[in-house]
Amino acid sequence: MHKPSQSLETNAASLSARETEVDSGKAGCAQSFEPPVLRIGRALAIVPSVGPSRKAWRKLGFVVTEPFAFMGCTAFDVTLVGTGLRLLVAPPDAAASPIGAAITERLEHGAGLIGWTWACQSVYRSRAAIEKAQGVAFDTLPDGSKSVAVPRSLTPGATTTLEPLVHGYDPAHPNAVDRLTRILLSVGDCDAAADTYERAFGLRATRETQTGRRCAVLEVGTERASALQLAAPIDARTGAASAHAWGLVFHSERLDETIACLRDAGVNASPPAPSNHSGRVVALPMQIGGISLAFAGD
Repeated sequence: MHKPSQSLETNAASLSARETEVDSGKAGCAQSFEPPVLRIGRALAIVPSVGPSRKAWRKLGFVVTEPFAFMGCTAFDVTLVGTGLRLLVAPPDAAASPIGAAITERLEHGAGLIGWTWACQSVYRSRAAIEKAQGVAFDTLPDGSKSVAVPRSLTPGATTTLEPLVHGYDPAHPNAVDRLTRILLSVGDCDAAADTYERAFGLRATRETQTGRRCAVLEVGTERASALQLAAPIDARTGAASAHAWGLVFHSERLDETIACLRDAGVNASPPAPSNHSGRVVALPMQIGGISLAFAGD
């Protein structure tokens, strides 16, 4: 199992203001009457099986849905405010799924994140806008329709899909977690990856140079926005890993209650550390289904 070169605690606490040089990214593709994407919909991850995985996430204090079908996979959701996490079990024939390549690639490492969904006002309009702006066509499916899976050349380190923006029921989780705030990615070239996300999705990156690495944060949406956090070694010759998503940061309404819930579940959670922006953050000492997790709050 690949382990990230930088610690989750460092990433989850956001980007340090110390020893950094901050510059603003340039605006992405020209906007029409609506942006191509409105927010991150759900993080997507591959898990070995439904039953044990649902049990593990419930043990951490999350409410999970009943299993359902998604792109040829059996799936279940952790539903949060405006965002969430969708956990997928690989189908018998991964090649039959629109995200089959990502599934096969992820299975080589066991389990973990493959990407996320982009929530759009209209999948049709967003797909057309992305194709026109980037000159990259979405795949055509066997039935003649166009795929909702975004061409992977536009999403370094991840597989993403488009989905309609849905305002649904958001359950109260016993662990007091209310939303997903960050998806963490390691990339080979931070600026090049950030440029691609800016151009394709009309986002803006905030970039920083830290000791030994280059970082960028791309916020998606406005109200209670989620963000993508990219990081790469400054000197690619030091051995930059291939791009991949590896961690999630959740927001807790009551962080002390979250920590107590985790400890009741048998997790040896450390005391929270100060976040570099505001509030506090605590990272789990182990991965859950191949995903590194952290929880942030006041």
